[in-house]
Amino acid sequence: MPEASQSLLAELLSGAVTAALCRTGRARPELNWDGPCWLRLATGHVVDVERLVGPAVRTPRLVPQLHRHLVRIGVPLDFAARPADAPEPELLACANGVKCQGDPHDVRVYDSGLLVLPAGSPARKPLPELRRRPGARWVCGHDVEWARLVLRRSGWDVWLQLRGGDELELTSTRDTAHDGEPQEGMARLLGDRLEVEDVRQRRREPAHP
Repeated sequence: MPEASQSLLAELLSGAVTAALCRTGRARPELNWDGPCWLRLATGHVVDVERLVGPAVRTPRLVPQLHRHLVRIGVPLDFAARPADAPEPELLACANGVKCQGDPHDVRVYDSGLLVLPAGSPARKPLPELRRRPGARWVCGHDVEWARLVLRRSGWDVWLQLRGGDELELTSTRDTAHDGEPQEGMARLLGDRLEVEDVRQRRREPAHP
């Protein structure tokens, strides 16, 4: 096994052993001003987990010896850490009264996606509740292949090209009410997949006779 792989495996295994000991109350970390923190067992002894697991990672025939050491210091071998809860999506901006397929809708821009709702939907309800509302459409940010935002004097238009060939077009009007900046929110959500065209400073072309 390459040295880099050995180091990574030893680091991961050490983390798993440390988590198993600490979360089950069999050990606690202690600050060490001279180097990495200590792991003190409930018996009072300090254990160097990396030194404990390192030999077995480099020499597989030492795995049974590692097993005995882990059992001796009280590591629960059936330990499974509960996955961390996914962070709550951050609401970046709202726009009410946006045209979508010719009808007014409300749009919520999150850091993980875009939610299109029937007009008049509650403003500050949790995202899971809003997604369950009849007529709601959730567009995950990862499902947007390409988007184009046009900034007009009277508002903005955005076209979204979605995976699978679907498209979504949103158009603000003079009656659109904003809470935050939906344009900035979409730029944060989509990054370099969003093309922006600003036509607010363009002069109107003279009408042809």
